[in-house]
Formats: sequence, structure tokens, C-alpha cells
Amino acid sequence: MDPSCQFRAFFACLLSLSLIQLSAQTFPVENTNTGDAYMSIAGAIEAASDGDVVMLNALTFNETLSIQKPLTLKGDAGGGTVIDIRNTASWGILLSSSGITLENITVLSDISHEGYGIHSDPGATD
Repeated sequence: MDPSCQFRAFFACLLSLSLIQLSAQTFPVENTNTGDAYMSIAGAIEAASDGDVVMLNALTFNETLSIQKPLTLKGDAGGGTVIDIRNTASWGILLSSSGITLENITVLSDISHEGYGIHSDPGATD
């Protein structure tokens, strides 16, 4: 094989491996039931089916969530998964269904926050 062809083949393999690693790092949320990856927790929740498990990397997420179906949100087992709601004017996490599990997640709020960090609609919890 021509040396320039060998170099191009090697470079193509190296590039494809880099893209695989890059795509795994750019999606901090994954539905473990489907294998689908998401940029936001809210996007993963919207696409999830009842009973799905949504895994969150050890990152700080700046978003509010409305969960209206039974599912599990699981933060990194080693810690470091944070949902920061300090700059929002509403609830951080609104639970509107029974069968919701939040695991290994820290929710940050502060005294100036106008809503609850986590709010459960009446009758929605088990």
C-alpha cells in the first residue's frame, strides 16, 4: 500500500475514534432504557416513556424541570450532579405524577428564590 494511502487510512481511523469520544462527552444526559442521549434533562424527560431511567453526568445543570410521568432521574453515583435553580422565578423541579424517583442529585436554591426547589402537586406522590 502506498505510504500516503496508509497515512490517510490511519488519519481516518483516528478521526472517527475522536468523533466517537467527542459525541459521548457532548451529551450529558442519557435514557438508559433506549440508549438515546440528550443535551438537556428536560429533553430527555419529554422523550422518556413511563418507567424509564434518565442518567445525568456529574455536571451542574441550569434548568427547571416538569416531570409528568413515572420515571427515575439518577445523578452520578460518585456525586457532583447538581440542578441549579437559583436564577429562576418558578419551581426548580415540579413533580406531577406518582412513581418519580430522584437519586444522587443536589438541587441548589437560595433565599431570594420565589418558588420551591422541588414541588409536588397534591396527591401526586407515593
